[in-house]
Amino acid sequence: MVKKKDKKMPTLVKVISVLYYIGAALGLIFGILFIAGAGIIDLILEQMPEIAALGAGVFVLIGILLIVLSVVDFFVARGLWHGRNWARIVVMVFCVLGILTGLTNIVSNWFNILVDLAIGLYFYLNKEVKKAFA
Repeated sequence: MVKKKDKKMPTLVKVISVLYYIGAALGLIFGILFIAGAGIIDLILEQMPEIAALGAGVFVLIGILLIVLSVVDFFVARGLWHGRNWARIVVMVFCVLGILTGLTNIVSNWFNILVDLAIGLYFYLNKEVKKAFA
C-alpha cells in the first residue's frame, strides 16, 4: 500500500485533537458510570418522591448518550489528527452549537463562548489549517 505524503499539521490542531481524545475517554467513563450507577440512583430516588418519577431509566439514557458522543468525539479526534476535512467541519459545527448554547446563559458561560469562538475561527480562517485539511 502506497502511503500518502504526510501533511504538515499545525500544532494547535494536534492539541485540539488530543483534547477531543481526552473528552472521548472521559465521556466513555462517565457513560459507563451512569449506566452502572443507575441501580444505585434508583434506590436513592425512592427516598425522594418528588423526583422518583424520573427513575433510573433517565440515567441509563444519559449514559448511552454519553457513550455515543464519546464515539463521535473519538472519530473527530482521529480525523483531526489525520487532517480529514470532514473533522474540521464537524469541529466548527460543534463550536457554533457551543456558542449558541452558551448564549442561553451568557453570564456564566462567557469563557466557554470565547473558547468555542476562538477554536471555530481558527479552523475557519487560518490558511495553514485549511491547507493542512485540503
